[in-house]
Amino acid sequence: MKFVREANGATVRAAPHRQEERSPYQFEAVVLLDAEGQTSRRRLGVVNLSNSGIMLKGETDIEIGTPVLIELNPDGKPFHVVGEVRHCTQTLGGYKIGVRLKFA
Repeated sequence: MKFVREANGATVRAAPHRQEERSPYQFEAVVLLDAEGQTSRRRLGVVNLSNSGIMLKGETDIEIGTPVLIELNPDGKPFHVVGEVRHCTQTLGGYKIGVRLKFA
């Protein structure tokens, strides 16, 4: 259990930052995105995966709310997942792009 000290000096239990455990990975994904009526294809690095999301890293940003189709091929057996960009943060060497996965 983690505790934090608030500005008023009170100590309170911190809300968990992550809702799910994330597993680190290092492989490339192909991302198809549809923005402003244009479909584009990008190769992005996979940073980590959870049951409901994936963190990608790329050289350019992707607008929040953009629907994406991601092709993953970690072991030579490609498969596709669908999601939506939930955040995009500039970082050293590019952008971290958080995608919430959607399951039917």
